[in-house]
Amino acid sequence: MGNSSDKDNYLSAVGVLNDFSDEMYNQTVILYEPMVSGKNILKRIRKSHEAKVFDFILNSDTKQQEKLIDSLTDLISINIMSDLEKFKDNVRDIFLDSDLKKYFESAETSFKKLDPTLKKQVIRFAILKLFSNINILRREIGYRIWKKNSKINELMITDQLFYKIEENLKDILVDMNPKKIVRQFNFSLYLVLKMEAYKRNKIKLKELERSISCSYLEMNKIPDANYITSSDYNVVLGLLGG
Repeated sequence: MGNSSDKDNYLSAVGVLNDFSDEMYNQTVILYEPMVSGKNILKRIRKSHEAKVFDFILNSDTKQQEKLIDSLTDLISINIMSDLEKFKDNVRDIFLDSDLKKYFESAETSFKKLDPTLKKQVIRFAILKLFSNINILRREIGYRIWKKNSKINELMITDQLFYKIEENLKDILVDMNPKKIVRQFNFSLYLVLKMEAYKRNKIKLKELERSISCSYLEMNKIPDANYITSSDYNVVLGLLGG
């Protein structure tokens, strides 16, 4: 952080996403394949040998991680993802074309072999880990947003996207409906990749902001509501000097 550009980057959403790239990568792979959060469950049923692949996924080489995320953000930057099913298929193609292909296939096989009760436990553990990662990122955003010369709008938009992901995942915990799980995990992955694409300068801030108002039914819907609640107005005006 020796020059002004480094300081400006630190005070931005891009700075947060860069500094917490491990958390962002973990969110990406967990949302794609929740089974990577099921290591302890496999140990409990004496299949710890199957869980070893999760370490390769979560602790893979940085170059492997970056290559995978870069390919996924190329996809997301095209901005043609109005069809969630098409998005899911395209994402799966990229994951299964990566250097980690055999590990993801192994994780998928492990999940399919679990009984329904254990599958629900895996999903629940995955959501709890996602909540933990998101909490870290939102706390850091909250810390930096109060700093002088911070990029307030960019930080607030990013925070709202993480909040939206949290709400998507909370919705799953209500009834653990299988269709809802697939739908909300895929949509949450879409939002995570939008932030990663912005970090890599593949999309503009305006497009990132649009993602706040889009839903899994209408991914490219134009925002028609304020994304800041009325209780936040005084805080925001204070931040902006209003």
